[in-house]
Amino acid sequence: MSDGSKKDSLKSLVSAALGQSAQAPASPQETPEPTSQPASEPLGDAEALIAIYFDLEEPEERDEVFDQLTSHRVPMVDNFFAEMASHDDDAYVRAAATAELFKRGHEEYLPAIESDLVDPQELFFFATALHSLAEVRGAQLYPDLVQMLTDPNRDPEHQQDIMLAMEAVTPEQSVRHFTALLSGWKSTDQIDDVFVEHASLAFARQNHAPGHQMLQQVMKVVENSGLEPLDKEELTELLEEAMSVAEPDSTT
Repeated sequence: MSDGSKKDSLKSLVSAALGQSAQAPASPQETPEPTSQPASEPLGDAEALIAIYFDLEEPEERDEVFDQLTSHRVPMVDNFFAEMASHDDDAYVRAAATAELFKRGHEEYLPAIESDLVDPQELFFFATALHSLAEVRGAQLYPDLVQMLTDPNRDPEHQQDIMLAMEAVTPEQSVRHFTALLSGWKSTDQIDDVFVEHASLAFARQNHAPGHQMLQQVMKVVENSGLEPLDKEELTELLEEAMSVAEPDSTT
């Protein structure tokens, strides 16, 4: 961080996360002291990561350290994320820390998660909240995801993350649902380009042959339509690409 006062303020959060009141965090060059902790709780590694976090200037570097810290399931790291969720100046960092804490079982962060689902500032906040909720709730969330997918008032940009969450929590049920939605397309004005793209990827990941077959049926709708040649060509190219992606693997 280039702002010195902000760095000093954030470094004080390191002390809080480490449970220290006055000792400064170790510099990036210092080697952390060996610990006697078991391999499942690598406190030394976590402490070193926390210590260097605020000395990094590039956001990409801090993101990498943040991601590495998510693999450490120890109270020290929970405290660090709690400080970030409450005090960091960056709204993106606060959202990521909040989501991580919720995934770790801290239910007190659920209202913040729900707020970003209902009224997100932008796509990042919606996606971060949604995927954390999907990870925690699992298949229990599926009915809500189905409702979100069909909500006419939902931002179209949310569609991809909703479909990904559906596939994550119930893979087989989700691709069957996507196939059923495709089967309802009887005219070209019902064809949703974005849905076709993401459904075809889901069909490929789940090797879902009925989805590929339904894309073929949608292609027939286009072929039999009275669209202008250019419009028909664009839809044909879209569906050909989708069918190529979704073609089932005969070896499995």
